Amino acid sequence: MAALGFCDVTLHKMRDDEAEMKALLQELLSTKDVLLLTDGVSAGNFDFVPKLPKECQVQEIFHKVAQRPGMPLWFGKTQSDVYVFGLPGNPVSCLVNLRKYVNPIYGRQTDGHPFKRKWIGRFFST
Repeated sequence: MAALGFCDVTLHKMRDDEAEMKALLQELLSTKDVLLLTDGVSAGNFDFVPKLPKECQVQEIFHKVAQRPGMPLWFGKTQSDVYVFGLPGNPVSCLVNLRKYVNPIYGRQTDGHPFKRKWIGRFFST
């Protein structure tokens, strides 16, 4: 992450507990500029990424980009311009999306300078 220019990255490993995830997501949306959510992006019983951000006032911009590797991908933002990326749990797919979508937005929004608040990487586990 540091090699890509990310700074002040905070990681959270979460259980597949919907209420716990939602509570942390609400807290992080008020203190971070970008959330990177990994895993839980598809349509399984414990894939909460497509649902929880919407419940926390994040507008979905798109979901499920037709690309390989890299599916699925979720992206949204809040009215206060907090970006939320739902990246796939597969490591190769996650890195493809990080390079293809997250890194360009980071550079465009900051002109090469870090966001005024912090990035957050959040990892879901089963």
